[in-house]
Amino acid sequence: MTAVFIPPIVDGLRPFVEAQVFAESEVHLAATIARMAQRIGAPLTPEVTLAIAVAARGPRSGHVCLALDLVAELLVDERDESTDLPWPDANEWGVALIAADHVVATPDNAQEAPLKPLVLDGNRLYLQRYWVYEQRVASVVLERVSASSSLGWTDDDIDEALHRFFGPDTDESPDWQRRGARAALRRPFSVLAGGPGTGKTRTVARMLAAAQVLALRDGAPLHVGLAAPSGKAAARLAEAIELAVQQLLDDATIDAELAEVLRSAEATTIHRMLRANPRTGFGRDRYNPVPFDVVIIDETSMVSLPLMSALLDAIPARTHLVFVGDPDQLASVEAGTVLGDIVGTSVDDPTTGGHGVEAVDGPLVGSITVLRQAHRFGTDSGIAALANAVRVGDVDAALAVLAAGRADVTWIAAPEVSASSPLLDEVVNAAAAAIEAARAGDVDTALEALTATKVLSATRRHRNGSRDWSDRIEAALSSRVDDLRLYSRHYVGRPIIVSQNDALTGVANGDVGVTVERDGQLVVAFDGNPEDRHVVPVSRLDQIETWWAMTIHKSQGSEFDHTIVALPPSWVPILTRELLYTGITRAKERVTVVGDESAIRRAVSTPVSRASGLRDRLWPSG
Repeated sequence: MTAVFIPPIVDGLRPFVEAQVFAESEVHLAATIARMAQRIGAPLTPEVTLAIAVAARGPRSGHVCLALDLVAELLVDERDESTDLPWPDANEWGVALIAADHVVATPDNAQEAPLKPLVLDGNRLYLQRYWVYEQRVASVVLERVSASSSLGWTDDDIDEALHRFFGPDTDESPDWQRRGARAALRRPFSVLAGGPGTGKTRTVARMLAAAQVLALRDGAPLHVGLAAPSGKAAARLAEAIELAVQQLLDDATIDAELAEVLRSAEATTIHRMLRANPRTGFGRDRYNPVPFDVVIIDETSMVSLPLMSALLDAIPARTHLVFVGDPDQLASVEAGTVLGDIVGTSVDDPTTGGHGVEAVDGPLVGSITVLRQAHRFGTDSGIAALANAVRVGDVDAALAVLAAGRADVTWIAAPEVSASSPLLDEVVNAAAAAIEAARAGDVDTALEALTATKVLSATRRHRNGSRDWSDRIEAALSSRVDDLRLYSRHYVGRPIIVSQNDALTGVANGDVGVTVERDGQLVVAFDGNPEDRHVVPVSRLDQIETWWAMTIHKSQGSEFDHTIVALPPSWVPILTRELLYTGITRAKERVTVVGDESAIRRAVSTPVSRASGLRDRLWPSG
């Protein structure tokens, strides 16, 4: 660990720094505020200095806030031997913070000038900006669920339009897809939640078709915005919508005119929709909102609290907003579990499609639909059985599915695969096929080979990390593929994934492509519409990585025929239930899990724990 300089003014943080609870950034912020307070003649007590570091540390672990009585539990790793850190008594700590009203605000004055760096809301401690994010998201959502639709359609209009695209819906045999579509057409805010293969995109496409039927009847089509958090997720959304539209066209459910209207909605990233600029922030906000009648946000579980706050700020009150996603997947890399907090206890409520036994009450209930019936997999699917066991935290059931030897589920119960493993051979063969196609200039075939089999790792580093796998794949390729030129950073056939948005080249975080040669120079041809493929010279691409393997976080929004989930040792903290579930559910046909039993047990039994006050604001009685 790199030594952290601890200024004397915050020396009380030393034992926490030595226990690796705080890093340099938290110490620096605490010292800066302590010096400012000292200059105005109001020096900070050790309790307040510690609170500043705690509030700054929380978002680094995904927490929006931290309850004073749970700080030690949430910030100190349970395997850490430092259990005797001098944490203050929670009640006494709260009293000390309230007394320091020159740096600690309460909800009543948190947005009044001069702004204070901390907010104490009950026993929850926030950085001021995160308290503002949470307040904004909660207030906008609650305002939207109580507002009336601006589209002007009656319930009879909506039901008649939906009847064309969905089956019958009765209390005895509810059609939850139809109910989700109905909520989206009736309410300015709705959520369509569900796991893989439950028909979320089908529902969205048919809902949009019904909406455009009504809009065209009224004289003009709706302006629809489609967005997702990453470039890959946006591309998958566009592909899925196109497939659904083509199916409706093939079935003669819609005509060519309506199909063209539906295809006019382009899927993009949320950052592009909001005109994000790394220097100036977002170009879209309440003063310059997005120009859509309906906005669909896919893979909403990936959206962080800060990004969600910016998104809601840019959506006009008249616009119908639909969140789509799986609340059981990994949350965003940044702080917050926004989709999970919004869906809340409705995942266990039979009135929303959840599998509970008692209905919950709250203003959001009528706006949330949970799809549970999976259509992608058959009733004997091992992938579905494994995903469900992991989702509910049933360790024994998950291990039983893994050990059963099903055709679509393989378990390599070892820390890593050997150099002679048939699995590694399969991965390398797919990689060699991609290189061969790229050398022939066949981008479509190369990209198909790259998505046929994909290694998903929990981490970049560690054993079984994505870099470890990429190195092993390239080492094996060097003996199978002639003139591969691995000594060069770029080579024909090298798959890449973008790690940062770049407006100048038109690429987004998560975009994937393959390196090919055109007109004597190396370019990257990106996955997307083959008739209008985005191509960028490699010399103009900076923030990119080799894509032979990828992290599970980066894989969200993607699907692969054969998904290989490579787990780290059981002691790695990132190993969680949501991580394993997300990796498994990227598989369309087969999944292979590489990891010993201790890693499986650790993952299935460890749900992500992120502190937030959003759920309580939205579900006060839940």
